[in-house]
Amino acid sequence: MFDKHDPYYIEYDVFESIEKTEKAVQTLIDLDYPGILTHGKNTTYLGADGLLHDLRPTIAYQGEVHFPVYFIRAFHQMHCIIIFTDEYGHRVHGQKTKWDPEHMAHCINILREAVSCLADASVASFTYHGDNHIAHDQQSRCRNYMALRNWADDPERAARYENVIHD
Repeated sequence: MFDKHDPYYIEYDVFESIEKTEKAVQTLIDLDYPGILTHGKNTTYLGADGLLHDLRPTIAYQGEVHFPVYFIRAFHQMHCIIIFTDEYGHRVHGQKTKWDPEHMAHCINILREAVSCLADASVASFTYHGDNHIAHDQQSRCRNYMALRNWADDPERAARYENVIHD
């Protein structure tokens, strides 16, 4: 169940102070390495034109060392949630915006695509009178995100690099 025991869980009071927000964001950043090593293998992607294209790896850096990586979509989606948490927390507290509108729109589209692809048809409702959150305490049936995280974190695949989401 996605409750307080989930390492990615965001407490309801996360926006109570900028310090709480920044601490939560840093905790999430520390969990968020979206890249996996390519080991010299290449792959393809299906383009908007309906054709297969070669997918070139991205180059990640750790100090002076650089290496090719691919990104796992679920981890990129989590990155967007981290950005939204960071951005909203700063806005709530009148802090300077850290993300440009194009990056925010990109993340909205990434999450919109994920929701559309998932097309979760599970039913949900309010669980008690006065409950303000649909699906509160209702368990989801889904793939195992932590199993994917553990697979990607295996030393054979793990790409550890400078993981900074803003300056």
